[in-house]
Amino acid sequence: MQFALADLRLARRVLWKTPAFSLVAILALALGIGANTAIFTVVNTVLLHPLPYPDSGRIANITRQGGGNASPPMFNYWRENDTGIDDLTAFDDGAAAMNLGGDRPELVQMLRVSHNFFHLFGAYPIVGRTFTVEEDRSGAPDLLLASIRTARTRRIRSSWRAGCGMASAWRKRTRG
Repeated sequence: MQFALADLRLARRVLWKTPAFSLVAILALALGIGANTAIFTVVNTVLLHPLPYPDSGRIANITRQGGGNASPPMFNYWRENDTGIDDLTAFDDGAAAMNLGGDRPELVQMLRVSHNFFHLFGAYPIVGRTFTVEEDRSGAPDLLLASIRTARTRRIRSSWRAGCGMASAWRKRTRG
C-alpha cells in the first residue's frame, strides 16, 4: 500500500511540473473514454438488443433499389399476391397543416400508415381501436389517430371525435 501511495505522489509531482503535458494527457483520456462510451452505446442499442417489437428479427424495410419508398401500386401488388411475405404494412412520414380546434391550421408531424401497422409492431390502443380494412381503402373518410398528449394539448375539436385510436383518436366527419 505504501508503494502505491509513493507512486501516486511521484505522479502528482511530475504532472504538476509539466502542466501542458498534463492537460494534453487528461484531454486525450477524456476524449478516448467519451468516444468509447458513445460507440459502445450505439453498438449495444443497435446490434446487441433486439427491437422492442414481437418477432423483430423478421421485420424488414423494403425500399426501391437506389433508395426511396416503394410505390403504392407495388405495395398493393405485394399485398394482393402471395409474395412469401407474412405481413405487410405501409407507412410514410411527413407533416400537414390541420385545424385541430384552434383559430387557424397548424403544422402537425404525422405518419400515414396502412390498417395493420399497429398490429405488426405490437402496438395496441389503450382506448378504442385502430384502423379497419375498410378505412384503409382509397376514398374512405379521413381518420386521425392521436396520442392523449396531443389531444389534450391541442384541444382537438369534437367534430373529429369518434372514440378510436392509439390512445385516443378522432374521425373527421366532413371533408374539407
